[in-house]
Amino acid sequence: MKEKLHSIFFNPNDKFGKFVNAIVIFLIVLNALVIMLESLDAYKFKYADFFDTIEVITITIFTIEYILRVYASDYKKGHHSGQTKLHYMLSFMGVIDLLSILPFYIPFSAIPDLRFLRILRLFRLFRVFKILKLAASLDLIWRVIKSEKRPLLITSFASLILLVFSSFVIYEVEHSAQPLVFDSIFSSLWWSVETLTTVGYGDIYPITPLGKIISSFVAILGIAFVAMPSGIIASGFIQEIKVDKIKGKAISHCPYCGEKLTNFNE
Repeated sequence: MKEKLHSIFFNPNDKFGKFVNAIVIFLIVLNALVIMLESLDAYKFKYADFFDTIEVITITIFTIEYILRVYASDYKKGHHSGQTKLHYMLSFMGVIDLLSILPFYIPFSAIPDLRFLRILRLFRLFRVFKILKLAASLDLIWRVIKSEKRPLLITSFASLILLVFSSFVIYEVEHSAQPLVFDSIFSSLWWSVETLTTVGYGDIYPITPLGKIISSFVAILGIAFVAMPSGIIASGFIQEIKVDKIKGKAISHCPYCGEKLTNFNE
């Protein structure tokens, strides 16, 4: 039984496991929708009982899933050691699983500080992160980031330098003209972020001629700095997809006759 449970929860190719993952993903999306609707007073009070019912059903399923995952996590084919239950419970996804159900079981009546209660209820959003381990496509994203981490770190560091440098410059140029707007380098740093990312909210902007020239220059640089990581990631995606195709063809077809293997991924 433990072997089958391990396959369901930890083998991405298990057919029944894919069905279970689909149900979990549906419940996660449903929970996210409920959390959004609860922010509207008209729905929060009118459908409170319905929302509570969904919460109880979801928590029950997630709790059973968590217990079964912990139970089956230490199984390995041929023996029952290796990855221990504690190792899974302390892993990133194990912690996410626990945090997604923990608020329901903490006695809220024993918590005197309502601000802490609101923060604790935000832990329900951790259920969304459960999708990370269920979506196979996210594994591709993670591999791309790992393979391209060096150029991404370089461009990120260059962007950080530009942010800090431009905030210093614009502060010196605009502070005397707008002492209340550019009151500190931290305010200038916010201007640098929204200008470099070409968002431009318009809540803080230069009015001096030199400040406008600097702002234009930073905005143009921002386009280049945003494009560089996008190009790096796009290139990494293409490379990883090619690798996946080569591996898939090598595994799914006989290397000698080229015929498709009938038991592929079974």
